[in-house]
Amino acid sequence: PIFALRGQVMYPGIRSRIELPQTTFKALGKFMQQGNRSHKEGVGLLTTRPGSGELYEVGTLCHILAVNSSSSGEPTQGGNHGRVQLIVEGQFRFRVCSCNQTSPLPIMTVQLFIEPFTNEGINTTVLVLRMKALVLELMGPHRVANEDFQWPSTASLLTDAVGAALTPPSLELRQQILETVNLQQRLQLVLALLSREVEVQKSNADKGSSRFKWPQGRWTTNTLGQMGGIEDDVDDEASSDADLLRGKLSRAGLSKEAVVIARRELQRLRALQSHHPEYAVTCKYLETLAELPWKTQTEDCVDLAAARALLDAEHYGLHSAKRRILEFLAVQKLSGTVSGPILCIHGPPGVGKTSLGHSIAHALGRKFQRVALGGMRDEAMLRGHRRTYVGSCPGAIIQALQSSGVNNPVILLDEIDKLSHGPTFNPEAVLLEILDPEQNTGFIDHYVGTPFNLSRVIFICTANNTSLIGRPLLDRMELLELS
Repeated sequence: PIFALRGQVMYPGIRSRIELPQTTFKALGKFMQQGNRSHKEGVGLLTTRPGSGELYEVGTLCHILAVNSSSSGEPTQGGNHGRVQLIVEGQFRFRVCSCNQTSPLPIMTVQLFIEPFTNEGINTTVLVLRMKALVLELMGPHRVANEDFQWPSTASLLTDAVGAALTPPSLELRQQILETVNLQQRLQLVLALLSREVEVQKSNADKGSSRFKWPQGRWTTNTLGQMGGIEDDVDDEASSDADLLRGKLSRAGLSKEAVVIARRELQRLRALQSHHPEYAVTCKYLETLAELPWKTQTEDCVDLAAARALLDAEHYGLHSAKRRILEFLAVQKLSGTVSGPILCIHGPPGVGKTSLGHSIAHALGRKFQRVALGGMRDEAMLRGHRRTYVGSCPGAIIQALQSSGVNNPVILLDEIDKLSHGPTFNPEAVLLEILDPEQNTGFIDHYVGTPFNLSRVIFICTANNTSLIGRPLLDRMELLELS
């Protein structure tokens, strides 16, 4: 949903009010209910071009923080309904791609500009320090001490906050700040405007005539309470934990989808007090995201002669099985990718099925993880529990990746024939997705809630009795018998 602003520009991180007619607000509520959407998905705000009445193409995606009714909603004189006031907070810049509908609610397809978690370079740090010094000079020590003043946590938020606090001579210049996606260019643009504002104040005899007012945003405390919404208390412990987690997430190499989720959860964490029940849950989830090996992997070093010597040293006999494993390793070396069927080593207990899987990992130079499937009856044990449940945790596959620290280990699915079945549960259905190379590139664990690529993982299965394995799952695997 897109709404138009007149005479103002909304920036990421800034909190503001917008007013909607009751009819538009009801249409917005119906749209959010479709497809089980949440108000956290937000609304888009675009500024109206002066004179023409058309909308700029670049705007800001905002989350709705609170809703206040301006009136009872009954028709007033002239037949107009009451208006509803929304308190919103800017999140991301976006560019309009296409307009899907205009009535009863403008719906548009947009492209988000999501800034990755990256460490700020020396040039950015120098510009940020210069900008902070000018802001303090402009506001003066008295205003800084008496106003609810805090620095934003990132250079991008600081630049947008200063841009919102300044009073550029034209709406086009304010829109130019919003449309400047590159951080270095935006810093230089806003810094030039800020320097001009400082020079203007110095030339005035009245030093208190500056119109510079620090905006309310996600970095300020009690902002929503001052705006007529709910309180947003932040204590020092919550802020320090959030900063530590943000540093871990910035080094984790998250996917684009995970970056969006991490930003949202970090904002939520900053708004919670450390004794709140959801505080520990959110911290645990963010730590899980940071510990997952999104980009960390080991390099394969396949030496077939060394692999043959390794298999002979660790396993006596088993000539046909060793030959097939060497063929499997040769394919991996030639193709350079994880391809081919899933090996299922089956045979009676004690013949060396698990140790063969460990030897394959050793020969490839990869880390090894074993997942015991015996007696597993709940698909959540593989796919993870949703975070709405108390004590929820990731599934066994994500935990194995978390323990290995790389995204391309050898994972042994041990005793795959011992999975429990019933009329209401069938964990084999999850394994069909995990073992399918066409589907596991975007495997979604219920706890993590964002796609994770399993295509680099080599899965090996073991079983005692293949007749107990479902036919669809058995067709995905190549049987390698040991006796």
